[in-house]
Amino acid sequence: MEYRRLGRTELDVSVISQGCGGPSRLGQNTGVDQYGINELVRCGIESGINLFDTAAAYGSSEEILGSALKPFPRDDFLLATKFSYNDKGGLPNDIVGVDQVRKSLDQSLKKLQTDYIDVYQIHGLQLAHVDVVCNQLVPELERQKQAGKIRFIGVTELWGRDGDHRALLNCIPCGRFDTAMVGYNLLNSSADDALFDMCIEHDLGVLIMFAVRRSLSDIGHRRKLFADLARNGYIDEQVVEVDDPLSWILDHGVASITEAGYRFAMQPRAVSTVLTGTSNTEHLNSNLCAAGAGPLSESAVAEIRSRFGHIKHSLEN
Repeated sequence: MEYRRLGRTELDVSVISQGCGGPSRLGQNTGVDQYGINELVRCGIESGINLFDTAAAYGSSEEILGSALKPFPRDDFLLATKFSYNDKGGLPNDIVGVDQVRKSLDQSLKKLQTDYIDVYQIHGLQLAHVDVVCNQLVPELERQKQAGKIRFIGVTELWGRDGDHRALLNCIPCGRFDTAMVGYNLLNSSADDALFDMCIEHDLGVLIMFAVRRSLSDIGHRRKLFADLARNGYIDEQVVEVDDPLSWILDHGVASITEAGYRFAMQPRAVSTVLTGTSNTEHLNSNLCAAGAGPLSESAVAEIRSRFGHIKHSLEN
Protein backbone atom coordinates (compact mmCIF):
# COMPACT_ATOMS: atom_id res chain seq x y z
CA MET A 1 0.00 0.00 0.00
CA GLU A 2 1.23 3.47 -0.87
CA TYR A 3 0.80 6.19 1.75
CA ARG A 4 0.57 9.90 1.10
CA ARG A 5 0.61 13.02 3.22
CA LEU A 6 -2.90 14.35 3.97
CA GLY A 7 -1.96 17.97 3.47
CA ARG A 8 -1.19 20.09 6.48
CA THR A 9 -2.69 17.52 8.84
CA GLU A 10 0.69 15.74 8.44
CA LEU A 11 -1.18 12.43 8.66
CA ASP A 12 -0.05 9.59 6.41
CA VAL A 13 -3.06 8.12 4.61
CA SER A 14 -3.43 5.07 2.39
CA VAL A 15 -3.85 6.00 -1.27
CA ILE A 16 -7.03 3.87 -1.31
CA SER A 17 -9.44 4.43 1.57
CA GLN A 18 -12.78 2.93 2.50
CA GLY A 19 -15.87 5.02 1.78
CA CYS A 20 -19.04 4.08 3.63
CA GLY A 21 -21.60 5.86 1.46
CA GLY A 22 -22.25 5.50 -2.25
CA PRO A 23 -24.82 3.07 -3.64
CA SER A 24 -23.90 0.40 -1.08
CA ARG A 25 -23.82 2.50 2.10
CA LEU A 26 -21.64 -0.10 3.78
CA GLY A 27 -23.91 -2.99 2.92
CA GLN A 28 -27.21 -1.38 3.86
CA ASN A 29 -28.40 -1.37 0.24
CA THR A 30 -26.68 -4.57 -0.89
CA GLY A 31 -27.74 -7.07 1.76
CA VAL A 32 -24.35 -7.40 3.44
CA ASP A 33 -24.78 -8.00 7.18
CA GLN A 34 -22.60 -6.82 10.05
CA TYR A 35 -20.44 -9.94 9.88
CA GLY A 36 -19.76 -9.28 6.21
CA ILE A 37 -18.80 -5.68 6.91
CA ASN A 38 -16.56 -6.82 9.76
CA GLU A 39 -14.72 -9.02 7.24
CA LEU A 40 -14.55 -6.14 4.73
CA VAL A 41 -13.01 -3.81 7.31
CA ARG A 42 -10.60 -6.50 8.53
CA CYS A 43 -9.52 -7.17 4.95
CA GLY A 44 -9.05 -3.45 4.35
CA ILE A 45 -6.92 -2.91 7.44
CA GLU A 46 -4.82 -6.01 6.75
CA SER A 47 -4.27 -4.70 3.21
CA GLY A 48 -3.06 -1.35 4.53
CA ILE A 49 -6.18 0.84 4.38
CA ASN A 50 -6.06 3.25 7.30
CA LEU A 51 -8.81 5.80 6.52
CA PHE A 52 -12.52 5.13 6.80
CA ASP A 53 -14.93 7.84 5.67
CA THR A 54 -18.61 7.92 6.62
CA ALA A 55 -21.35 10.47 7.40
CA ALA A 56 -24.28 11.03 9.71
CA ALA A 57 -26.49 11.08 6.60
CA TYR A 58 -25.56 7.54 5.49
CA GLY A 59 -28.28 5.72 7.39
CA SER A 60 -26.74 3.36 9.96
CA SER A 61 -23.28 3.58 8.41
CA GLU A 62 -21.62 5.13 11.47
CA GLU A 63 -22.96 2.42 13.78
CA ILE A 64 -21.98 -0.36 11.38
CA LEU A 65 -18.48 1.05 10.95
CA GLY A 66 -18.04 1.64 14.67
CA SER A 67 -18.87 -2.00 15.39
CA ALA A 68 -16.56 -3.26 12.64
CA LEU A 69 -13.62 -1.20 13.91
CA LYS A 70 -14.11 -2.05 17.57
CA PRO A 71 -11.56 -4.93 17.63
CA PHE A 72 -8.76 -2.73 16.30
CA PRO A 73 -6.58 -0.31 18.29
CA ARG A 74 -7.71 3.27 17.70
CA ASP A 75 -4.23 4.28 16.58
CA ASP A 76 -4.41 1.79 13.71
CA PHE A 77 -6.92 3.78 11.67
CA LEU A 78 -8.20 7.27 10.85
CA LEU A 79 -11.88 8.18 11.06
CA ALA A 80 -13.55 10.80 8.90
CA THR A 81 -17.23 11.61 9.12
CA LYS A 82 -19.52 14.46 8.12
CA PHE A 83 -22.46 16.48 9.39
CA SER A 84 -25.24 17.89 7.23
CA TYR A 85 -25.53 21.63 7.84
CA ASN A 86 -28.63 22.09 5.68
CA ASP A 87 -30.70 18.92 5.39
CA LYS A 88 -33.51 20.64 3.48
CA GLY A 89 -31.18 22.17 0.87
CA GLY A 90 -32.76 25.56 1.39
CA LEU A 91 -31.57 29.14 1.69
CA PRO A 92 -28.69 30.28 3.93
CA ASN A 93 -31.08 31.21 6.73
CA ASP A 94 -32.15 27.54 6.92
CA ILE A 95 -28.68 26.44 8.05
CA VAL A 96 -28.53 24.63 11.37
CA GLY A 97 -27.25 26.40 14.46
CA VAL A 98 -24.15 25.64 16.50
CA ASP A 99 -26.20 23.60 18.98
CA GLN A 100 -27.10 21.19 16.19
CA VAL A 101 -23.43 20.97 15.18
CA ARG A 102 -22.48 19.92 18.71
CA LYS A 103 -25.39 17.46 18.88
CA SER A 104 -24.48 15.86 15.55
CA LEU A 105 -20.83 15.53 16.57
CA ASP A 106 -21.71 13.91 19.90
CA GLN A 107 -24.05 11.47 18.15
CA SER A 108 -21.33 10.54 15.66
CA LEU A 109 -18.82 9.96 18.43
CA LYS A 110 -21.27 7.66 20.19
CA LYS A 111 -22.20 5.72 17.07
CA LEU A 112 -18.57 5.31 16.00
CA GLN A 113 -17.60 4.27 19.55
CA THR A 114 -14.70 6.69 19.73
CA ASP A 115 -13.59 9.71 21.74
CA TYR A 116 -12.49 11.76 18.73
CA ILE A 117 -12.91 12.15 14.98
CA ASP A 118 -9.75 12.58 12.95
CA VAL A 119 -11.40 14.61 10.17
CA TYR A 120 -14.85 16.15 10.77
CA GLN A 121 -16.30 17.45 7.53
CA ILE A 122 -19.00 19.88 6.48
CA HIS A 123 -21.14 17.74 4.18
CA GLY A 124 -22.05 18.90 0.68
CA LEU A 125 -21.25 22.60 0.85
CA GLN A 126 -23.12 24.71 -1.68
CA LEU A 127 -21.92 27.98 -3.15
CA ALA A 128 -24.81 30.03 -1.73
CA HIS A 129 -23.91 28.90 1.78
CA VAL A 130 -20.15 29.44 1.81
CA ASP A 131 -20.10 32.70 3.75
CA VAL A 132 -22.61 31.77 6.43
CA VAL A 133 -21.08 28.31 6.97
CA CYS A 134 -17.55 29.70 7.25
CA ASN A 135 -18.60 32.55 9.54
CA GLN A 136 -21.11 30.76 11.76
CA LEU A 137 -20.37 27.03 11.82
CA VAL A 138 -16.63 26.72 11.29
CA PRO A 139 -15.86 28.68 14.50
CA GLU A 140 -17.84 26.07 16.42
CA LEU A 141 -15.83 23.31 14.78
CA GLU A 142 -12.67 25.11 15.84
CA ARG A 143 -13.95 25.14 19.42
CA GLN A 144 -14.62 21.40 19.23
CA LYS A 145 -11.12 20.95 17.87
CA GLN A 146 -9.72 22.77 20.89
CA ALA A 147 -11.87 20.52 23.11
CA GLY A 148 -10.23 17.44 21.56
CA LYS A 149 -13.35 15.97 19.96
CA ILE A 150 -12.02 16.48 16.44
CA ARG A 151 -8.48 16.77 15.14
CA PHE A 152 -8.99 18.44 11.76
CA ILE A 153 -11.73 20.24 9.85
CA GLY A 154 -12.75 19.23 6.35
CA VAL A 155 -15.28 20.20 3.70
CA THR A 156 -16.97 18.17 0.96
CA GLU A 157 -18.65 19.47 -2.15
CA LEU A 158 -22.13 18.69 -3.48
CA TRP A 159 -20.76 17.47 -6.79
CA GLY A 160 -24.14 16.42 -8.14
CA ARG A 161 -25.04 20.11 -8.37
CA ASP A 162 -21.60 21.64 -8.63
CA GLY A 163 -19.63 19.90 -11.35
CA ASP A 164 -17.16 22.78 -11.68
CA HIS A 165 -16.36 23.03 -7.94
CA ARG A 166 -17.52 26.60 -7.33
CA ALA A 167 -18.24 26.06 -3.63
CA LEU A 168 -14.76 24.72 -2.90
CA LEU A 169 -13.07 27.37 -5.01
CA ASN A 170 -14.82 30.00 -2.92
CA CYS A 171 -14.38 28.48 0.55
CA ILE A 172 -10.79 27.21 0.50
CA PRO A 173 -9.19 30.70 0.44
CA CYS A 174 -10.62 31.41 3.91
CA GLY A 175 -7.81 29.21 5.21
CA ARG A 176 -9.91 27.39 7.82
CA PHE A 177 -10.08 23.92 6.27
CA ASP A 178 -7.53 21.13 6.51
CA THR A 179 -9.02 18.78 3.91
CA ALA A 180 -11.36 18.86 0.91
CA MET A 181 -13.35 16.02 -0.60
CA VAL A 182 -13.50 16.47 -4.37
CA GLY A 183 -15.51 14.81 -7.13
CA TYR A 184 -13.06 13.70 -9.81
CA ASN A 185 -12.93 11.02 -12.49
CA LEU A 186 -11.72 10.47 -16.01
CA LEU A 187 -14.95 11.87 -17.48
CA ASN A 188 -14.88 15.05 -15.40
CA SER A 189 -11.37 16.07 -14.45
CA SER A 190 -12.18 19.77 -14.13
CA ALA A 191 -10.54 19.83 -10.69
CA ASP A 192 -7.27 19.82 -12.64
CA ASP A 193 -8.08 23.27 -14.05
CA ALA A 194 -7.72 25.31 -10.84
CA LEU A 195 -8.98 23.49 -7.77
CA PHE A 196 -6.06 21.13 -7.27
CA ASP A 197 -3.61 24.02 -7.58
CA MET A 198 -5.56 25.89 -4.91
CA CYS A 199 -5.48 22.85 -2.62
CA ILE A 200 -1.71 22.63 -3.04
CA GLU A 201 -1.33 26.35 -2.39
CA HIS A 202 -3.29 26.09 0.87
CA ASP A 203 -1.79 22.66 1.72
CA LEU A 204 -5.14 20.86 1.96
CA GLY A 205 -5.36 17.11 2.00
CA VAL A 206 -7.52 15.98 -0.93
CA LEU A 207 -9.90 13.03 -0.72
CA ILE A 208 -11.33 11.89 -4.07
CA MET A 209 -14.94 10.70 -4.36
CA PHE A 210 -16.79 9.37 -7.43
CA ALA A 211 -13.56 8.05 -8.99
CA VAL A 212 -15.53 5.03 -10.17
CA ARG A 213 -19.28 4.64 -10.11
CA ARG A 214 -21.79 2.70 -12.20
CA SER A 215 -21.30 5.16 -15.06
CA LEU A 216 -17.76 3.82 -15.41
CA SER A 217 -17.89 0.29 -14.04
CA ASP A 218 -20.97 -0.98 -15.90
CA ILE A 219 -21.15 -0.99 -19.70
CA GLY A 220 -24.89 -0.39 -19.75
CA HIS A 221 -24.53 2.72 -17.60
CA ARG A 222 -21.56 3.84 -19.70
CA ARG A 223 -23.62 3.69 -22.88
CA LYS A 224 -26.48 5.62 -21.28
CA LEU A 225 -24.11 8.23 -19.87
CA PHE A 226 -22.39 8.78 -23.20
CA ALA A 227 -25.77 9.09 -24.91
CA ASP A 228 -26.70 11.78 -22.37
CA LEU A 229 -23.38 13.57 -22.91
CA ALA A 230 -23.87 13.52 -26.67
CA ARG A 231 -27.45 14.75 -26.39
CA ASN A 232 -26.25 17.70 -24.29
CA GLY A 233 -23.44 18.53 -26.69
CA TYR A 234 -20.50 17.50 -24.51
CA ILE A 235 -19.17 14.85 -26.89
CA ASP A 236 -19.54 13.82 -30.53
CA GLU A 237 -22.63 11.68 -31.15
CA GLN A 238 -20.54 9.26 -33.23
CA VAL A 239 -18.84 8.06 -30.06
CA VAL A 240 -22.15 6.65 -28.82
CA GLU A 241 -22.27 4.30 -31.83
CA VAL A 242 -19.22 2.45 -30.49
CA ASP A 243 -20.04 -0.73 -28.55
CA ASP A 244 -18.08 0.54 -25.55
CA PRO A 245 -17.22 4.26 -25.73
CA LEU A 246 -14.31 3.79 -23.31
CA SER A 247 -12.79 0.62 -24.73
CA TRP A 248 -9.85 2.56 -26.19
CA ILE A 249 -8.46 3.04 -22.67
CA LEU A 250 -7.60 -0.67 -22.58
CA ASP A 251 -4.95 0.02 -25.21
CA HIS A 252 -2.99 1.91 -22.54
CA GLY A 253 -2.04 -1.14 -20.50
CA VAL A 254 -4.97 -1.41 -18.12
CA ALA A 255 -7.10 -4.48 -17.43
CA SER A 256 -10.48 -2.78 -17.09
CA ILE A 257 -12.27 0.56 -17.16
CA THR A 258 -12.61 0.35 -13.38
CA GLU A 259 -8.85 -0.05 -13.02
CA ALA A 260 -8.31 2.93 -15.31
CA GLY A 261 -10.69 4.98 -13.17
CA TYR A 262 -8.82 4.37 -9.94
CA ARG A 263 -5.40 4.79 -11.51
CA PHE A 264 -6.48 8.05 -13.12
CA ALA A 265 -7.92 9.40 -9.86
CA MET A 266 -4.71 8.79 -7.92
CA GLN A 267 -2.61 10.52 -10.59
CA PRO A 268 -2.65 14.23 -9.57
CA ARG A 269 0.02 15.49 -7.20
CA ALA A 270 -2.67 17.12 -5.03
CA VAL A 271 -4.48 13.86 -4.32
CA SER A 272 -3.92 12.22 -0.95
CA THR A 273 -6.41 9.35 -1.12
CA VAL A 274 -9.13 7.88 -3.34
CA LEU A 275 -12.31 6.52 -1.78
CA THR A 276 -13.73 3.17 -2.76
CA GLY A 277 -17.31 2.54 -1.64
CA THR A 278 -17.72 -1.20 -2.04
CA SER A 279 -19.21 -3.52 0.56
CA ASN A 280 -17.83 -6.61 -1.20
CA THR A 281 -14.46 -8.00 -0.10
CA GLU A 282 -13.64 -9.43 -3.53
CA HIS A 283 -14.44 -6.09 -5.14
CA LEU A 284 -12.28 -4.32 -2.56
CA ASN A 285 -9.33 -6.57 -3.35
CA SER A 286 -9.80 -5.88 -7.05
CA ASN A 287 -9.74 -2.12 -6.41
CA LEU A 288 -6.62 -2.49 -4.27
CA CYS A 289 -4.92 -4.38 -7.09
CA ALA A 290 -5.87 -1.56 -9.48
CA ALA A 291 -4.28 1.00 -7.20
CA GLY A 292 -1.24 -1.21 -6.81
CA ALA A 293 -0.60 -0.92 -10.54
CA GLY A 294 0.25 2.74 -9.99
CA PRO A 295 -0.82 5.86 -11.89
CA LEU A 296 -1.70 5.73 -15.58
CA SER A 297 0.88 6.49 -18.21
CA GLU A 298 1.36 10.08 -19.27
CA SER A 299 0.03 9.22 -22.72
CA ALA A 300 -3.17 7.77 -21.26
CA VAL A 301 -3.76 10.81 -19.08
CA ALA A 302 -3.08 13.13 -22.00
CA GLU A 303 -5.61 11.33 -24.19
CA ILE A 304 -8.24 11.33 -21.45
CA ARG A 305 -7.78 15.06 -20.96
CA SER A 306 -7.88 15.62 -24.71
CA ARG A 307 -11.17 13.74 -25.09
CA PHE A 308 -12.98 14.77 -21.90
CA GLY A 309 -11.03 17.61 -20.26
CA HIS A 310 -13.63 20.18 -21.31
CA ILE A 311 -16.49 18.44 -19.46
CA LYS A 312 -17.65 20.17 -16.29
CA HIS A 313 -21.02 18.38 -16.19
CA SER A 314 -21.76 16.62 -12.90
CA LEU A 315 -21.17 12.88 -13.29
CA GLU A 316 -22.06 11.73 -9.82
CA ASN A 317 -23.54 8.32 -10.49
